[in-house]
Amino acid sequence: MKVFFRYGSPMIRLAIKSKVIELLLDTGFNGHLMLPQNLIDKLELEQIGVSDYVTASGEEKLTNLLLNAIVEF
Repeated sequence: MKVFFRYGSPMIRLAIKSKVIELLLDTGFNGHLMLPQNLIDKLELEQIGVSDYVTASGEEKLTNLLLNAIVEF
């Protein structure tokens, strides 16, 4: 993975279904990506389940799991 900086923030480039997007790299990265719903819709990613997670503030939330269609760029 190649990291670059934009406006002082660490960023990465990923190809999802042949579309390259730039993402802010979260230093607490656990191997999963969270994408906004409008990007999920645009990329037509397939939901395969639901999972829970804990936010930085300690809040428990549910999120959709999507088919892994990501290739490192």
